Amino acid sequence: MLILEVGGTGSRDAAAPALQPGDVVEVVEGDLKNLTGRVVSLEGDSISVKPHHKDLQDLLAFQARELRKAFKEGDHVKVVAGRYEGETGLVVRIEHNLAILFSDLTMHELKVRPQDLQLCLETSSGVDASGQYQLGDMVQLDPQTVGVIVRLEKEAFKVLTQHGKEVNAKPHALQLRKSRGVALDSRQVKIVVEALSP
Repeated sequence: MLILEVGGTGSRDAAAPALQPGDVVEVVEGDLKNLTGRVVSLEGDSISVKPHHKDLQDLLAFQARELRKAFKEGDHVKVVAGRYEGETGLVVRIEHNLAILFSDLTMHELKVRPQDLQLCLETSSGVDASGQYQLGDMVQLDPQTVGVIVRLEKEAFKVLTQHGKEVNAKPHALQLRKSRGVALDSRQVKIVVEALSP
């Protein structure tokens, strides 16, 4: 299991991870240091953890400052904060206190702080928060420039333009472009959806 230290500066409480039920954690203080378990519930300042130990079957209570998130290679996670918020992927390795994910959506590696991750089963949809744009949409950036959305980020999109350049664009600056192209068969007849139906 790879243990990811939750980074931070200042007091120990300021560096405490935001935990939720289902998170796998490791104890970092006290007699049970290095014990791992799964968060079951949070009540005020107390976090109930089901230990991953054959001799400990009862729930144990901890303070947030006594715990840190723990992931292992192959865990499927969702980014819950930061630049890649909403993306999902697999933890493939750890580098300098960053989790390296292989994104489900873009098939690229993402570097994410562990405190910004949460275990999940879902997969990114490729649709922006407003539901107006999705990965692969053709958009118009200005009267002379069109492109295709190649990455959806929290506050901007990456658009590959007709000039082969990848640019950042805010959703409000884009206009969805309806495709005006047509496809022709070998006899130069326009292909339409109805013609493909049996």
